[in-house]
Amino acid sequence: MSRHLRRDARRGRRLNRRAVTMLPNFLLIGAGKSGTSSLHAYFQQHPDIYMSPVKEPNFFALDGKPPLYPTEQIARAVVYPQIWRLEDYEAQFTFHAGQKAVGESSTWYLNSPVAPAAIRSLIPEARLIAILRDPIERAFSAFLMSRRIGLEPETDLAAALAKQADRQTGYDYGLDYLTPGLYAHHLKRYLEHFSADQLEIVFHEDFVADEAAVLARLFRFLGVDPDFRPDTSIKHNAVRPPRQGRQTSFSDRIGRAIRKRSNRLRGRSTFRLGAARAGLPADLRHRLIDFYEADIGQLETLTGRDLIHWRRRD
Repeated sequence: MSRHLRRDARRGRRLNRRAVTMLPNFLLIGAGKSGTSSLHAYFQQHPDIYMSPVKEPNFFALDGKPPLYPTEQIARAVVYPQIWRLEDYEAQFTFHAGQKAVGESSTWYLNSPVAPAAIRSLIPEARLIAILRDPIERAFSAFLMSRRIGLEPETDLAAALAKQADRQTGYDYGLDYLTPGLYAHHLKRYLEHFSADQLEIVFHEDFVADEAAVLARLFRFLGVDPDFRPDTSIKHNAVRPPRQGRQTSFSDRIGRAIRKRSNRLRGRSTFRLGAARAGLPADLRHRLIDFYEADIGQLETLTGRDLIHWRRRD
């Protein structure tokens, strides 16, 4: 942990009772491109849950320092404001209306090497939710998104993967397609800092098959009414202004920045997702199965879930 977060942790221990309520008590830690936007939106509808106005603040992954983007193009492509100061992070939760569950969603947390210890230092009782998707599908979806927003110059995933070694940035800026899918490796880091009953693991395929059952399970995990049914027909990956509580000028500025950035990205997007329907070439899928096979096996041991379909080669 950096000296910046150690300083903030010391400050956090000195916070009075009122200030403690300015921190979340649960986090949706990823994985990206696995349904986190949907979960964030559905949680937002629950009367007993407050979600931060900014999705993806990535506070605990930034290690108390502002993000250093490797290129200006990447900096322009990051839609949501990144929050690294503790006072700005606390401001995300200041005006919740007494909801039982107070949370935020940041997909960088799952594969961040520093986030687990940083979270433990400030909110050791936090509940953590991870939603996991077939890592090969997740990688392809991330590639397609990077293409769509003009961040990825390569026209096929194989060519992009050939350049992975030259793209190590220290953060997940959308161009590292492989590392975020090493779920067992990342989850083991969290289990070094948190008990197993603080971590709830959801599989994307279960969420797609029965949203209501998965949401009821997660609502029980968060200690809120499991019978609440959010409107799951809404467009849940659209950028919206915050809906809950009073808004500070800080939040208003964030909302305007998000909408402006989102509109700009949509305006310059020229990529169409026909490639998504075509799917991955068989030889590339086989290579990716080889890459993920050991980690998938470890995830099966960790969760007790049979994931043989993630390794199917036909």
